[in-house]
Amino acid sequence: MASIVLDKLKQPVFNLFYIMTEGVQVEAGFAAYRKTVFLLFVDVLQVIRVMCSLRYGWTEETQGMVQKTDIVYMFTSLVSKLIPRYSFFILAAVLVLVALMDSYYVVQLFKAGNVQKLWPVKLLRFLVASLVTILFSSVIKWLLIPVECLVSEEKSFSEFVHDEEARCTPWGMPEIMISIPTILLAGAYIIFALGTSYLAFEINPLSRNPRAMHTGRVELLFAFNKVAVTLLVYLSDLVTPVVISLIFFFWTIHVFRQHIKLLPFHSAVTNNVRGGIY
Repeated sequence: MASIVLDKLKQPVFNLFYIMTEGVQVEAGFAAYRKTVFLLFVDVLQVIRVMCSLRYGWTEETQGMVQKTDIVYMFTSLVSKLIPRYSFFILAAVLVLVALMDSYYVVQLFKAGNVQKLWPVKLLRFLVASLVTILFSSVIKWLLIPVECLVSEEKSFSEFVHDEEARCTPWGMPEIMISIPTILLAGAYIIFALGTSYLAFEINPLSRNPRAMHTGRVELLFAFNKVAVTLLVYLSDLVTPVVISLIFFFWTIHVFRQHIKLLPFHSAVTNNVRGGIY
């Protein structure tokens, strides 16, 4: 049964990522390298900020210092003073839904032979670059805002629904009507992110970069690290911070080893920066 489902999915998934990666113009020059390096650091600083949580055994001083290095966190902290924090949950949910629906729409266009419409493909490229490559760690945390009171001191959805003295009860009524769809959407987003991290580089066997197939493999490992950093915090009451830190440490070593072994990117600058980050 599973093999039948996979066979049915194989062709549309191939179509989706082939047309998404085919014909992409690769920027070159010093300005492009600076942009690449900047975005790589924007990405990894979000991961480090989540990793240096109080729940993972870090001190409040360390957490505060690391938070100040995360551009996305600092921006959202400032904006949160002007608009409710749940606005980020709504934004994340809308962006993820648009990405999933656009992926489905592009597959249907390809199946119908309608390749004249380029805007859905361009939109999909932008969403993958922003939601998966750059902002994954922040977007997944925004998606989990309705249940984050389980591991955070932030104002809970229960307080928003009932009153400021209400306890954190994401599985009570009516909170569960938001919590369950949130978890399902977060699960779909994680699958989408892992799939695009792997397939967006490997799906085109005629890539002008012969080693493109290796890029997705290493990016997938790093994407798994992002997912673990975000989700293991919900097990922090059951697993000691030392165990979780060891998991992060050894997994990062594994990612670094694979990176050194494959040197998956197609420029020395990107490989050096990624290797330094790992």
